[in-house]
Amino acid sequence: MEDEDVVAGKDSPVIPAHDAPDPERVGRHGLEIATALAHAVTMEHTPLGKRIIADLALNPATA
Repeated sequence: MEDEDVVAGKDSPVIPAHDAPDPERVGRHGLEIATALAHAVTMEHTPLGKRIIADLALNPATA
């Protein structure tokens, strides 16, 4: 298996919180999806806002 980082940045410094699963909620499912797919998710403040890094394990045969 190989690891690949997916990085997203936003200009808001607010670190997202995990919301309880709610199929009726519109939007704000990004962190929920990232934590379901990645084996590690880290969030950090940056001078311009925040950075969220999802560490995904890739199978080279299917990547």
